[in-house]
Amino acid sequence: GKVTIDGAGTVAQVQFIASSPSAMNVSVYSGLDGNYSVEMMPGDYTVYVHRPTGHYTHMGEVSVTYNTQIVYDIALVQGYRVSGVITFRDGERQVSDVSFSANGTMEMKSDILGRYELYLPPGEYLVEGSTIVEEKGADVTYSTSEFVLIEDISAVNLKLTKNVERKISIEWDSDQKDEIPQGGSVQYTLTVTNEGNMEDAFTLEGFGPSEDWAFTFTPSKVVLDYGTTGHTATVIMRIDTPANASVDHGSLTAVVRSENSTTTSDSVPLQVDIEKIRGLEFVLTTLPATYDGTYILYELELTNTGNSKEKFLLDILNTEDLKLAGWTAELQNPLNFTYSDKLVGLEVDGNTSQKLTLRFTIETATTSANAIILCYEEDDRAVDAVLNIPVFLPSLNMGVKDIVIDGRGISRTEILDPYIYALVALAIIILLMLGFRFLRGRRGR
Repeated sequence: GKVTIDGAGTVAQVQFIASSPSAMNVSVYSGLDGNYSVEMMPGDYTVYVHRPTGHYTHMGEVSVTYNTQIVYDIALVQGYRVSGVITFRDGERQVSDVSFSANGTMEMKSDILGRYELYLPPGEYLVEGSTIVEEKGADVTYSTSEFVLIEDISAVNLKLTKNVERKISIEWDSDQKDEIPQGGSVQYTLTVTNEGNMEDAFTLEGFGPSEDWAFTFTPSKVVLDYGTTGHTATVIMRIDTPANASVDHGSLTAVVRSENSTTTSDSVPLQVDIEKIRGLEFVLTTLPATYDGTYILYELELTNTGNSKEKFLLDILNTEDLKLAGWTAELQNPLNFTYSDKLVGLEVDGNTSQKLTLRFTIETATTSANAIILCYEEDDRAVDAVLNIPVFLPSLNMGVKDIVIDGRGISRTEILDPYIYALVALAIIILLMLGFRFLRGRRGR
């Protein structure tokens, strides 16, 4: 490209300042005729020129692509001196960063007294300043930003303010995990650390699978400094479990929150093992049975009285004896509603009941029978129960006292063959005719 002042070529240093990761800073001087040429890495650049003689300046942007020639002509304009002092806290000064952004960004550092100076073309700029200060052993950033209009020699002093950062962490060592009985309590130690750059107050809270889980923290509130000392506290936490706590009780969490920022919090998952209890109850809940005209149905209830989910097996032990007696007995799978004489892997949560249906089918039965059902935990065969369930042929009450019909294939609806009606009618007619002839004979005498 060519560097000019009022259209005439001039000598000047052209700086290409990298503004993307692939770019690399490079500078070149134009010749007496203002022409310049330079090879550059692909990327985005801020182009800055300041010719000391007369303080002519330029600031712009350019993007360079791979294996492409770009013409970038630079027309210098009258620049203005911009200077200032960067301070922080109570007027303290140190080496700080300052940048002016418009068409491109010019970045520089102040001296040890916070002073800076540069020349810029006229226009509106976003000015940003920052510095890092060590406070209580931690790095803390101070910064500021503002818009300024450069139309003449300008003094832009920057007063940096602290970038407040609130951050908290909470830790628990899982090696503390303990196993306790239902209704028991456990005590753990938590570590709370203020990782921000301001003194802060923090409160703690615990969450369990239900309100029956109680959490107590000592202390329940901690005030922590920041930096490398006084920023950590130890908190003792007690967890009281409910009397019916399950082995598979769900998540437990401790949460710490800042009192000065609702978005500043941290949490840690906790673990409490509950001693396993095994047990079951297996009962018949409907007696007498119901009869739907096809099947005789009983309702059973299996209760897992333990405190963890278990798999159960149910087996009708005497299916062959029932078949010989003319009966078929089957259990309904509560998941897919199919029937069989054995259920395997029936899952029931701790302290939870499962309804089951026992179905009898009358094949050739003429008498009552009994179904013997065994139920046990698949992981512990000793946890079991047996039900002996009687089954009777259905009986039909006709609504008339002392009249009961028993047996197979019964119905409350009378079903008669139409031929029977015809025979009855014919018999009645014959009887009437005989009666009529008998009466005529008597009158003739």
